[in-house]
Amino acid sequence: SESSADDGERLNCSPTSRRLAEHLDRHDELQKLRQEFLMPKISDLPPYCVYFAGNSLGLQPKNTK
Repeated sequence: SESSADDGERLNCSPTSRRLAEHLDRHDELQKLRQEFLMPKISDLPPYCVYFAGNSLGLQPKNTK
């Protein structure tokens, strides 16, 4: 498996570029797991609500309510 730095060099782009991020997303082996989590959107929340995405907790699995 190549590192993202290797991919960035091969694609001739910066490690912080959108092009590299999209390339890595397309080739992510765990991409299919994304559908198993709730992905809140601002439009889904009431105007008085604040959503905190804690890195320690991560996104809520759909099978947990």
